[in-house]
Amino acid sequence: MRTPISKKGMDWNRAETVLAMDLYSRISFGQCNQTNKYVRDLAQKIGRTPSSVARKLGNLARFDPSLQERGVKGLSHGSKLDEAIWNEAHADWSRFLIEAVKVEKEFGFEPPVIPEPIGESRTTERLTTVRARVGQQFFRAAVLGSYKSKCSMCGLDDSKFIVASHIRPWALDQENRINPKNGIALCVLHDAAFDGFFLTLNSEFRWTFLDALKRKFGRNPYDKFFEPYEGEQMAAPERWAPDEKLVAWHRATAMQM
Repeated sequence: MRTPISKKGMDWNRAETVLAMDLYSRISFGQCNQTNKYVRDLAQKIGRTPSSVARKLGNLARFDPSLQERGVKGLSHGSKLDEAIWNEAHADWSRFLIEAVKVEKEFGFEPPVIPEPIGESRTTERLTTVRARVGQQFFRAAVLGSYKSKCSMCGLDDSKFIVASHIRPWALDQENRINPKNGIALCVLHDAAFDGFFLTLNSEFRWTFLDALKRKFGRNPYDKFFEPYEGEQMAAPERWAPDEKLVAWHRATAMQM
């Protein structure tokens, strides 16, 4: 573990920027401030002030298209390194995370991890390597952070009951396993229905339920737990909006079931 030294006035290096990018990916934009405990911890680990780390997160935010669409602008002053790290992460999240984990161990920084929901998840049961577990932890933190730990269908907001649901399943798409844009935050009930292709999203990101869902659960459970959300707009995430191509794949697969 490195011993932090004061770096006031010094440019950010690659390792520090990778740490900032990983943290930015896991927390909501509203948490990117100097009072956040992870911002303060990262600052201590790399020998910078919390305000310096918060500014760096703001620099990264200026590349975020999800924020731009909402009219939210990051800080205008950044570096070419910021942009390079942003682009590298989005080009290959797995490769980025491998580097991030290595740097985090070097600096002794522990990024945010959100415990799995009540009961062991289907994905976790299949994870057999440390790398896979770390990847799933990153994916869960990034997805839940962007939805503020709320179900994007019913609004349930207790992380103990919220799943980072894969649009294209973990087992079918290695390239997008930890891509936050392959995730949607859903409560355990609606995640199970989404994972089983009983519900999907249309081209306008409105919830669509398959007839098989009604046949499986009957009218009473369906009326209570699903019908109120039929045709409702999916709650938009703060960032990492679902990839339209991945959603289209899920929709086409559901229609064939």
